[in-house]
Amino acid sequence: MIQRIQSIYLLVASILMALTFVLPFGQLNDFNLTATHNIGLMAVAGISIAFNLFIIFQFNDRKKQMMLANIALLIPVIFYGLAHVVANQDNIVAVSFDKMNYGFPLAGLAMLFIFLAKNAIQKDHKLVNSTDRLR
Repeated sequence: MIQRIQSIYLLVASILMALTFVLPFGQLNDFNLTATHNIGLMAVAGISIAFNLFIIFQFNDRKKQMMLANIALLIPVIFYGLAHVVANQDNIVAVSFDKMNYGFPLAGLAMLFIFLAKNAIQKDHKLVNSTDRLR
């Protein structure tokens, strides 16, 4: 069902990835690095948003939904890797503990919520399988 907790987790993950377009996650002097800085970052963030929303509507097939959630966990990792490459090319300080930007942990938080959604999907799958055995 759409109203399950995993749907909320996936929606939150999509919102967090959407915030990478606005909140900076790296800076050099007065220049802030957001997902809009690079076409690759925009594409990966957009794919993550669309993929998470797509997973929400795969509620009829929990096995497929779990597999897609596992794939969705990789997309923020790709985003971080690409952000690191872009930051190194442009000499942007991606992580500076004295200048921590609000946008930096967003993809990591999105991964956390996708992981929570995957666990909730597995829990639902086990519950349905246990009730099927009782019939």
